[in-house]
Amino acid sequence: MPLRRSAWQARRRGWEARAAKAEERPRYPIWKAFEREANAVWRNGRRHYSARTIGEYLRHETALREDGEWKITDMARLYGLMYPERGLFEFRGERKAA
Repeated sequence: MPLRRSAWQARRRGWEARAAKAEERPRYPIWKAFEREANAVWRNGRRHYSARTIGEYLRHETALREDGEWKITDMARLYGLMYPERGLFEFRGERKAA
């Protein structure tokens, strides 16, 4: 069931607020790396790609340099907000609570 427009707008406002504070977050370097790789994919002509693939690549690259976990979907959604005209990633709908 798709989100109503008002629910979608509220969710977008929340993501925009998070994006505005991105530089204050401890994982900002990972976001910049995700953005760099996604932009490289876009420049190479791909118009649809997997955020998971980019995430796994970055996990491999940062495995020895950084601690902690981060969510790929958060990075992909933030990228989608910053570059809405691209539509590089697809997102699944809301899951219903069991």
